[in-house]
This record gives sequence, structure tokens and C-alpha cells, in this order.
Amino acid sequence: MAGILLKAIIVWLAMLVLAMLNGIVRDMLLAPVFGITIAQPASGIILSILIFAVSYYSLAFIGASRVREYLGVGLFWVCLTLVFEYLFAHYVLGMSWRQVNQIFNIQQGNLFSLALLVSATGPLLAAKVAGKL
Repeated sequence: MAGILLKAIIVWLAMLVLAMLNGIVRDMLLAPVFGITIAQPASGIILSILIFAVSYYSLAFIGASRVREYLGVGLFWVCLTLVFEYLFAHYVLGMSWRQVNQIFNIQQGNLFSLALLVSATGPLLAAKVAGKL
């Protein structure tokens, strides 16, 4: 399982880059054109699709073969994401913990929770779609 988790970190780093690029596209392109009320949820949906696509295309690389391994990878990604999100936002961007918690505010159009759900279930669902289970 250690080898799988090491590969999962590598894949997660790729997803982190995609998430940052997604945020840049949201802030520089989508929000000025459509407004934040449309850009924010659209960005969450786009990120969720990207996460699932990465989950699907990284199946062979990660090398998981059992349900618990796929679930373990997904939950590991969620943990990595939450730790990064909170620590980066608070200590690098200087946001208060209350401000950081706004990533879960669905009423403001933030679909970060959807991205976490896709991260958690993506490897298992991708394996089922790919016929690996």
C-alpha cells in the first residue's frame, strides 16, 4: 500500500496544479465575463470533472486493484487537499480560519465540497467505469 500512496501523492500534485490553474481561469476569465455568482459554481464543476478525469487516467499508474485501495487513495487525496487548503490559505495567504471555512459555503456558490466528494470517490468510480472492479 505504501507504493500506491506514494504514487497517489504524485497524482495529487498534478491535481493541485490543475486546481490552481482552474482558480486562475475562474478569477481572470470566468468571473470578469460572467460574474462570480456563475464563475464560482462553474469552477467547482470544472474542477470536479478534472479530478475525475485524472482519477480515471491515473488508474494504471497508481496500481490499486482492490476496493479498499481505491477508497484509501480517494480518502488520502481528501486529507492532502484539506491540509493543503487550510495551511496554505491561513499561513501563506493570511486568511483567518473563519475565511478559510468559507470554501464550504455552498450558499455562496462554492462547490469545494463537491470536489472533495469526487476526490474521495473518484478512484473507485473510475475503476468501476474502467471495468477494473
